[in-house]
Amino acid sequence: MDTITAQNPAYSTSLYEHVKDDNTWLRAFLNQFLSISPERELENEKILPLRRMENTWRKEFILRYSFRRHPGFKPPLIRRWERSRNPTVTHTPQDSSIDGLHLMSDKGLLTSSIQYGTVARSLPLSGKILKGYIDASGTGLGIGNPNVEFTPNVSACAMSSDGGTARVFWGKRNGEVAVTVANKVMDSGRAVPRFIRCSVNDQHEGAVQQLLPDPISNTLVSAGADGRINLWDLRTLGLMWSSGKQQVSLVTDPVISITGSLSEGFIAGALNSGDILLFNLEAQDTTGEPLAFALRQLRVTAPIHGDEHQPPVQMHGSEPEPRIAKTWLYRSTESGVSIFVQYYNHSLLYRIFADIQSGKMTTTSFGDSSFSNVSVVELVTSIQERDGNTMIIGDHLGFISIYDADVPLSSQSSITPVHRFEAHTDGGVTAISWSPMVFATGSARGTTTVWDSLTLEPLRYFMSPAPRPAPGHDWASVSQVLLDKELVVIIVGNRAMTWNLGQASGREHKPKKTKHSHSKKSLTSKGQKQCEMHKDIAESFGELEYERAHVQRIYGREREHRSTLDSLGLSELEAVEYVLMLSRQEEEERQLRMAREEGVFEGDFDDLRVTTIHTIIVTRLIFELYLSFARPPVSPHCAFELERESTDSLGLSELEAVEYVLMLSRQEEEERQLRMAREEGVFEGDFDDLRVTTIHTIIVTRLIFELYLSFARPPVSPHCAFELERESTGISALRSRTYGGRHKHQSAKIAGHRTRNTLQCDNYA
Repeated sequence: MDTITAQNPAYSTSLYEHVKDDNTWLRAFLNQFLSISPERELENEKILPLRRMENTWRKEFILRYSFRRHPGFKPPLIRRWERSRNPTVTHTPQDSSIDGLHLMSDKGLLTSSIQYGTVARSLPLSGKILKGYIDASGTGLGIGNPNVEFTPNVSACAMSSDGGTARVFWGKRNGEVAVTVANKVMDSGRAVPRFIRCSVNDQHEGAVQQLLPDPISNTLVSAGADGRINLWDLRTLGLMWSSGKQQVSLVTDPVISITGSLSEGFIAGALNSGDILLFNLEAQDTTGEPLAFALRQLRVTAPIHGDEHQPPVQMHGSEPEPRIAKTWLYRSTESGVSIFVQYYNHSLLYRIFADIQSGKMTTTSFGDSSFSNVSVVELVTSIQERDGNTMIIGDHLGFISIYDADVPLSSQSSITPVHRFEAHTDGGVTAISWSPMVFATGSARGTTTVWDSLTLEPLRYFMSPAPRPAPGHDWASVSQVLLDKELVVIIVGNRAMTWNLGQASGREHKPKKTKHSHSKKSLTSKGQKQCEMHKDIAESFGELEYERAHVQRIYGREREHRSTLDSLGLSELEAVEYVLMLSRQEEEERQLRMAREEGVFEGDFDDLRVTTIHTIIVTRLIFELYLSFARPPVSPHCAFELERESTDSLGLSELEAVEYVLMLSRQEEEERQLRMAREEGVFEGDFDDLRVTTIHTIIVTRLIFELYLSFARPPVSPHCAFELERESTGISALRSRTYGGRHKHQSAKIAGHRTRNTLQCDNYA
């Protein structure tokens, strides 16, 4: 700016007004941190995660800029989150899993355990656990022994504080509601807390499901398994209001989740049947009398069934309908309220807008059916009117989805997320905590990540405080995360890990090294790290050894099973023989069935009879010639060997079967020849054709006999084979010398036999 322009009062005034205008700082803030130029319109997607920490944009810009960019003496806040070397402090305040935590104003930590019915006190920055528990029996702080100081019938617990005074609210399984008030709860002295019970006539008829204190109106809301919602005075536990008992088909419908408070004017309760009850409570002061309530009740049908704007959810097969996990409520308008409903094992989140005056209900769904099931929800409501309401959803696949909770009611389809990114690759998201500067997410494997709330960039990563699980067991998940300015508290199982932001580590903050700069603390820290490193190495070796032994056991059993299976069953040859046996049986059965159906006729064997008779005659003559002229005769030893080999084999061998057939044919042929001899007589020329056929048959029989010796079963002994070969050689030599004389002798013998038969027939006649 030149001197003339600076001396112009009008121009200076306008420039001052421009710099003073809060809208100028808003545009500068958006341009600096969100890259939104002054000429562009505001993008809801980018400004949705923004939460103002100051009342003006000028102060907000200065605060954010000093936290991020200023290289002055105080390190930027984001840089401190990224580079701080402060160690984490882990302690175990409870012997069982921690169900709830509450951070006192003086940095004291209260952790509750429903299993034992106790509340432990600890100092998270140092890890010191104060002696004694706050229990639900009203016996004082005790000595800190959970095996003696416990109340096993506790079903719900809630905590609140006012300065150094802590209030612990107990809900029991018999329906009783009680409160323990401890003044100066973090003092190490033995101050006896006050224990207050509700009236026996006012308690629930079933177990207390949930407690919700409201310090603003000094009231307490309780939900019971008897289907009632009760409103209590926070100081005296006097019953102020109770809803009617809810029933479905004459069966009590328990209240499983409640939300809202008297200060908001609405109380909502989710029933086990899926319906939601909404009560409008407006307190009226009547001149010194107790507060009276103008009550109006609305019953909302289960949002998963849909309405005129949303179609019902289709369930697959016999899959049961999801149950309500948790509800949230905030007053969106003077006459309307929004209720958010989360279901177990469901990928959508539902918003119900109820208009109290008209009684109209509108349901809107958030998410997509292709997303994983919702595991945790964090509703970030606006403190200032200019900020919107944001809803952060984590699913079982480790993704974070950020939604605008103030979308129009006329949305016909499911609302898609404004931002969606993968927060954890090692497991699902189990815990979310939000602050205007950062927000934290915990995973199912016990790890925690801190993110920049504005740019959604990761700032810091925390490992699980729980020890490494045994092989085959899962890691303990992060159940709760708490952010308080520069303090982070992470709950994993029964362990609480605390980390303080501290100062960032940088070159300008490193102290100068002196000659004797090594301190005892650094040596202790180094030795501790070395011990932890050796412990991790030993655990890794143990895990590898266990895995190797496990694999050997598995594969050893598998090899044994395979070897057993290999020894069982049939080989390939046995399987083929078995199949052939079955095939033969089937063929025999088929032939028997065909024979029964068709019958047997004499003409079927005409062709077979002619061939068989001719073969039988030739074979019979050959066999007789062999028995008559074989020289030398078969030795007794060879006959004995043949008989024994035939006896050893079951049934008839091939040779025995041939002999049996020849015997039958010989008898039949003798009878036929006798009949022919009686009728015609015998002449020498009758044997001319037979002579040629016999010579040919002898040669063929010799070849068949040699084949039989080669393939007979069981095999013929060597001695017997030699005897047979010698006999066969003798037959061949004898045949060549005596064939002619033998033929004449046989012809004369047959002629004489026929003559005798003729004479006998004549004498008989």
